[in-house]
Amino acid sequence: MARPAARSRNAVIERALSAYALFSISEVRFIKALDAECLGRALSKGERLPADDELCGLFLHQAGHSGPARHFLRTAAAAGSRLAQRLLGDLYSLGLGRPSSKGLAIRVWSLAASQGCSASAYNLAAFLLTGTGCVRDEARAARTFRTLADSVDCRDSIYAFAYCARHGLGMEPNQHVALAMYRRGAELGCTDCQYMAGFFYQTGVITPPSLSLAIAWYSLAARGGDRQALAELYGLWAQVIARQASRGETERLLRTGA
Repeated sequence: MARPAARSRNAVIERALSAYALFSISEVRFIKALDAECLGRALSKGERLPADDELCGLFLHQAGHSGPARHFLRTAAAAGSRLAQRLLGDLYSLGLGRPSSKGLAIRVWSLAASQGCSASAYNLAAFLLTGTGCVRDEARAARTFRTLADSVDCRDSIYAFAYCARHGLGMEPNQHVALAMYRRGAELGCTDCQYMAGFFYQTGVITPPSLSLAIAWYSLAARGGDRQALAELYGLWAQVIARQASRGETERLLRTGA
């Protein structure tokens, strides 16, 4: 297999988005060319794969080879790779490639978050909110979610901060802030936020109930695959049909004088 062209350590990081790195066409072809047996033999002999540690770790992570991926990501993370630190934290958190270790996940996510990795900061805040692998700190979690929501328009962070505002986690309950954040996330395409916006307008939590707005937001959520939103839609449309039937009957009685 031909050795891929050399590239700077930050080249892949710069192409990484919120979830996983996006690869160019040539790199995708390289991923498909990697053979699991060849990788296993190379690792068992201590041979270095034809790419730097970060790139090897990314490829193996994408291919689902968690154990070998951890090997390369750990080396790249120690060298300061923000993306490798985040992915290594994911592997530790899920127990992929080794027994689950929330503490190690928190440690490497903290390193990535200190370098500006929003995904790692979100994961840390989620752990703080629930006390997973650390001392529970709802106030710090809420502040982190708000910072991420304001700085990167992360839909998950917007929903998480709205949830904190609604339930008073780490802050005073504020339904107005919750609805504003749910609306913002809904407009960005967050299905969970669309459902919650529909719920607020259906139930009239802070505004008079609005059947039309509830149907509009539930419809978007249902289109995104939310089954609960679809169930709510059935109920709301039944109300609409019942109202129309009742209005028609009233008009008939008025016309006939019955």
